[in-house]
Parts: sequence; C-alpha cells; structure tokens
Amino acid sequence: MGLPPMRSDESIRERTLPPVLDGACSPLPYTDSCAEIVGRGEHVVIGLSPFNGYFTPNAVRRLVFWGIDNFRSVNVLLPGYEAIYTLVAAGMTPVDASRRLRKSLYGLRNTSIRCLRERGIADADQRVHTWTRLTERNSYLCLRQRVEKHYDDEPWLRQACQQAARTAVANSGGATPEPGSPDHAVRYALAELPFFIDSPSIYGVASSVFAYPRPVQLIETLISRPDALARGRGQGFVSFPSLP
Repeated sequence: MGLPPMRSDESIRERTLPPVLDGACSPLPYTDSCAEIVGRGEHVVIGLSPFNGYFTPNAVRRLVFWGIDNFRSVNVLLPGYEAIYTLVAAGMTPVDASRRLRKSLYGLRNTSIRCLRERGIADADQRVHTWTRLTERNSYLCLRQRVEKHYDDEPWLRQACQQAARTAVANSGGATPEPGSPDHAVRYALAELPFFIDSPSIYGVASSVFAYPRPVQLIETLISRPDALARGRGQGFVSFPSLP
C-alpha cells in the first residue's frame, strides 16, 4: 500500500504532555513523533474494551471529553464479533459469549454517545462503531488483508498477536487459555491491528491518534521492531497510565 517505514531512530518516549484531564491525569504519547501528531489535534480514535471493569462510565466520559477538547474530530472504536473468540477461549460457550458481548457493547456505546451529545456533537451515534461496521470501508479491508498475510508469513507477528490474545483472555476474567485456543482468540488482535498501522486512511484524514488508557504491548512491539509492519506517517498513539 506504499506506506512509509518507521524511522529507525524512533523509540518509546518517557515524558508526558501537560495535564489536560481532570484529576491531574495526562496523556503519554509513545514517541516524539506521536507527540507531534497529538499536537496537530486533527483526529483521535478512542479504543474501548468490553470485558474488564476499567471502562466505567466515568472513565469513558473523561476519555471522550479529552478527545473533544483536544481534537477536531473524534471516533470511538468498539470491538467487533471477533471478541466472542476471546470469551470462548476463556471457557464460555459461544451462546453465552455472544450474549455477554452484546450487553457489554450496548453499555459502552450508549455511554459514549451520551458523552458526545453532552458536548454538542450532533452526529454522536455516527461517531461510535465497532470495527465490524468498518468492514464496509475498502481501506480497512485492505489493511486487514495485509495484516493477515504478515501474520501468516512472519513468526514474530504471530508470537506478538498470540501474546495479545492471551492477555485479552486473562483480562476478560476467564481462565488461562488452553494450548491452541490463541489460534482462535488471535482474531481479535488481527481485527484491531489496522488501527495501529494506518487509522488515517480508515477515517479519511491526514493524521490520527489511537488512544487507549493502558500502554498496548502490541503497539510497542510495532514501534520497536525495525522489520515491523510499516505504518502511515500520520499514525500516532497515546496512553493514559495515570487515569484512575
């Protein structure tokens, strides 16, 4: 897809931007390049996860308000149907996993929409979506195909995605996955990876920041490996390690 490679001198950064969230919380860009993209304030994708207790209504509210206050455009991203495989790997039946996913997504979606509307976003319901919904966009599908090819061809990416799957299963409150189950649960990571590589192309913007409260190991792997999947120049990342 002609994406430029990561700069060889790019590394995980240690400093933070000035606090912008209530309660002295501050965003932590992963690299200096990410900090520059955050500073542009063009677009942010706020990633939410449905299977742990971290994303309380208050936490979602603070993340969404930070996005609105610091970017011209905000989207909230929820997992798609692939999240069912995570729950099944944790020991749930497919029926129970599907039911839990629907309930969790319903709550996160409604909370996000209320927060957006509270800040005057008229098309709030169009700003919150699962990645399943984005399969209608050719840019996302192309990135997804590219990711899956790299997963098949590159052992380091398989290992990183399987570790991400094991972490997701553990965070879901389930048991340690049985041998072989990450092969199914890894679909979650593969579906999410396009947003780590080129979310600007998915949303039709020049630059975009993927925001998630905790540092994401898979993102750090992509940044630290010179042979990793190349990402767009406008792709940035930020976490909020101090957000309660």
